Amino acid sequence: MDIAEKFKAFLNENNGKFIERVDSSNLNQCFDLAIYFCEYLGLPKTIFSGLIYAYEIYTNPTEVEKQNFTLIANDSVDAIPQVGDLVVWSYLYGGAGHVGICTGTANTTSFECFEQNDPIGTNCHLKTYSYSRVLGWLRFKDTSGLKYNEEEMSAMRLERDANWNKYQEALTKQIETQNELDGTTSQLKTYQDFQKQIAGILSVPNQQPEIVGDITKLVSVETQLLETQYNLKECQKQLTTITDQYKGLEQAREALVIRLEGLEKEKTITDRSLQTCEIKLQNFINGSMGKLVKTIKIGGYIIQFFKPKK
Repeated sequence: MDIAEKFKAFLNENNGKFIERVDSSNLNQCFDLAIYFCEYLGLPKTIFSGLIYAYEIYTNPTEVEKQNFTLIANDSVDAIPQVGDLVVWSYLYGGAGHVGICTGTANTTSFECFEQNDPIGTNCHLKTYSYSRVLGWLRFKDTSGLKYNEEEMSAMRLERDANWNKYQEALTKQIETQNELDGTTSQLKTYQDFQKQIAGILSVPNQQPEIVGDITKLVSVETQLLETQYNLKECQKQLTTITDQYKGLEQAREALVIRLEGLEKEKTITDRSLQTCEIKLQNFINGSMGKLVKTIKIGGYIIQFFKPKK
């Protein structure tokens, strides 16, 4: 059975199905259909081990690939893929590239492929493409009569295991990177929502310059408010000091009032005592010196005249 017959049988068996072969965490990729077709041709399932993206089938072919396929570049207007050829697109096609199996319906402007996951999530189907972003294609070699010795088989197994380990490492990094990207995307979404809320509160367009401008104004007003609050606290401290001083003065005044009242009472008592003494003195004088008839003041002296007793 030649390659055309094998492809026809493969197409009839799998058209409309979903094919999954190597990575259950990333189901039904174009990679899976290409691997399954290689298995159909009698090649090992690990033919592309170590490769992460579809475009690497052409840019970084494994030893098993090179032993079983001829790589043909899409570098001529006359280059046309044949039935059973694995057509490979560059990373410019969706980031990971793409791979499909040519049906043999092809000319210099377009070709038909049997592929899956283009559009994303679709099953195995036929689709016509232009040559845009196509790197080239792999043409199967008939290696049915090729024999490998034990040394060559061991080398192929070692390469397979090494490529598989690289694939797992790269897959782990890809998952970690994706998780970081998801986290960053979530943070960005949170920031965008926050920015939208701020814009709504400020009643400005949801544009960073306008938001920053209004926030700057608010910060300036807040600074002034803080300065005013500080000055108010200082004034309150001064008022408290003055109030305490006033209370001290008021207490001193009250003490002086009480003291003055005491002095006035003492003066009243003293005045009364003095009057009593004067009366007693006058009575004494009247009784001993006679009657006081006249008192004159000359300079700083007081002169009194008495009429003697008979």
